[in-house]
Amino acid sequence: MNVTVNAQGLAAALKNNLAQKRSTLNIYEHVLLIATQSPAELRVISRDGSQEREVVIAAERVEQGGSVTCHAEKLQAAVTGLAGPATLSTEGSPGTEKFKTVLQQGRRRFQILSLSADIFPKGQAMGRAMTPVLDPQALAKAIATVQYAAAVNDVRFMLLGVHLNEGDVVAADGHRLACASVDADFKPITIPRDSLKNLIAALMEEGAELQYSDSAIEVTHAAGRYRSQLLDCQYVDYKRVMHIPETGVKATLDATHISPALSRLRSFVPVGTNMLGCMIEDNLLTLSAGDDSKNKGEPAAKDEAPATCQEKWPKVYMNLAYVNDAMHSIKGEFTWLNSGAHNAQVLWTGNQEIVHVLMPIRM
Repeated sequence: MNVTVNAQGLAAALKNNLAQKRSTLNIYEHVLLIATQSPAELRVISRDGSQEREVVIAAERVEQGGSVTCHAEKLQAAVTGLAGPATLSTEGSPGTEKFKTVLQQGRRRFQILSLSADIFPKGQAMGRAMTPVLDPQALAKAIATVQYAAAVNDVRFMLLGVHLNEGDVVAADGHRLACASVDADFKPITIPRDSLKNLIAALMEEGAELQYSDSAIEVTHAAGRYRSQLLDCQYVDYKRVMHIPETGVKATLDATHISPALSRLRSFVPVGTNMLGCMIEDNLLTLSAGDDSKNKGEPAAKDEAPATCQEKWPKVYMNLAYVNDAMHSIKGEFTWLNSGAHNAQVLWTGNQEIVHVLMPIRM
């Protein structure tokens, strides 16, 4: 293999690679480099066992095509800060101690011991793929909106990701749920939480096209490709949980006014409970930190935000961290339905295109 590419382009391709810096399987510390003459390009492929990322770089010159498995961290260190053309070539025979990849630019020369391309792990098989008709960027925004509610380190592994079903994009962890609607028709699949960041980035790329099967989801785009395996599970009955009650008191609020107040109150909530009192009166949302009963009726701290509410709004105690996550996801104006201090609190934007369900703290 002998290929000349732009050093900055190679550095960008390696920046978010999936290779692990330290792994019990040494091969996952490497990337696969494939140079082709027609078209003249270099493909950089990385895998971590459940994900696969491929970035395509246009080559300035390919004197000899070929492939090699190269240590990702060392190659990334070698190319960092370089600008202009740089040449990647292989020297020696695969399987020998002298087999290496050489990055050279002028008098700069970096030798990296390498492995044969044949031993690089195979990627996750797609199986029989389906191609939904959708706007990739709209799906990316929907996933980014609800992902905060996905469970972390939960024994109910079906909750460890974002679920797609028909036009619903859902995340839940047993204490909260977020559901966004997209114009698409998915068969039920669940994307692992660890794959969401890379999937969103791929969907936002120019020319993104998505396909999925029962076992994997893949996005191809102008700059390469991304694939992730799916969770093999049956998701919870989220439609029953996100049902909006017919009775309750509605209030109109703005997340941009509430988020700063929550930041100021964060240091005052009780450790372990994050208990936040929420009360609307005279078109004003009062947020109180701490258990009022332990401070002679006065909370440790209070803050406020404007609200519009025409009825008596029951006081409810919430987890401050959960409310804060929802506010960062909503960002603007929303409706809050309070159907009782012990009932699920339902928040939505617009005409219920995005619905958030938060469980209160029972007093």
